[in-house]
Amino acid sequence: ELQDLIKWLSPLDFSEKHKAISEKRTRDTGEWFLQHPKFLAWRRGDPEHKTLWCPGNPGVGKSVIASLVIDELGRDIPENTALVFIYFEYKTKYTLSQLAEAILKQLAQRRITQSGLESLQEHRAGIHPTSGELFNMLKIEVGTYDRVLIVIDALDEAIRIWAPLIESLQALPTVGLLATSRNTGDIELGLQPCQRLDIVANEGDMKRYIEGRLESSAKLKQLLGGCSEDAHEKIATGIMAKADGMFLLAQLHMNSLKTKLRVADLYHALDTLPNTLDATYDEAVDVTLRPGGKTKPNLCAIAYRIISWLIHAAQPMTIHDLQYALAIEDGMTALDADDLYSKAFLTSICVGLVALREVTTRKSGKVVRLVREL
Repeated sequence: ELQDLIKWLSPLDFSEKHKAISEKRTRDTGEWFLQHPKFLAWRRGDPEHKTLWCPGNPGVGKSVIASLVIDELGRDIPENTALVFIYFEYKTKYTLSQLAEAILKQLAQRRITQSGLESLQEHRAGIHPTSGELFNMLKIEVGTYDRVLIVIDALDEAIRIWAPLIESLQALPTVGLLATSRNTGDIELGLQPCQRLDIVANEGDMKRYIEGRLESSAKLKQLLGGCSEDAHEKIATGIMAKADGMFLLAQLHMNSLKTKLRVADLYHALDTLPNTLDATYDEAVDVTLRPGGKTKPNLCAIAYRIISWLIHAAQPMTIHDLQYALAIEDGMTALDADDLYSKAFLTSICVGLVALREVTTRKSGKVVRLVREL
């Protein structure tokens, strides 16, 4: 019965998003953060470190650090301590009630008081609880723990609700809050009193990421198979110089290198890769969408349709949705499997422009999103 109540309480499940980020995280990334005195003080529960704000510029790996913290806390969590986490992302909107439900759900999955269970049963039989009722329930449940650690990623994406959310969470007893966001003054002011620990690109982390991509990419391993180890060092040095501390830019550049057919082309690309996100996206558009670019006209047309669907879709599209949307042509009255483009083809044709991402919604599965939302 409890599992049925938990499912009824909230459809939000941030664990898939967390799993997707954690699986992509390069081993030993972020150790500098875990050893930082401010993080250790927050983890211990020092009174002046109840809230830890971790701002960072776009593309420096804030979500990766958040996932690292969640995994680290989950590995060695004290007996009477609970761990809760939320991942926000662009254009995914939640109400305050939905977030309170999601937090209560995560606590209930660990344990719930008898009064909390009875309250949920009463609401299930009648009217869904209001945000005020939910936070009152949270206050009771949180009070049964020595500490409740709450990790929130991309707080700045919680447009219009981040302030009341933070106010409500900071008012709960025993809560230790860690939030990542872009570096905005209003969030820093809204989180006060808080400690600040900036997330910055670590040179060692960046190099490990690039080396990991070189090892995991079958195309690059094949291309560089006859080259010396100096080739790997040259690529790592070149990407790091162009990325300028942005993991997102390093990721896009590595995606670009995977398309090269010769080692000479790869080395030439290292010298000509853009060093800003705007210029990198412009290059991807030139290559993929614009007539006269490097993509064949028939593939260019398909790529254009993919981008059009993603921009104009009323809700996030799964890769399955996109397969069927692109298969529709004038005069068709039915569709079957032979009409569909393969998933691998659809995710490869717009390299640098679209990506598969885990999104926590009622709709299951990975969704296709623009790398840079418009």
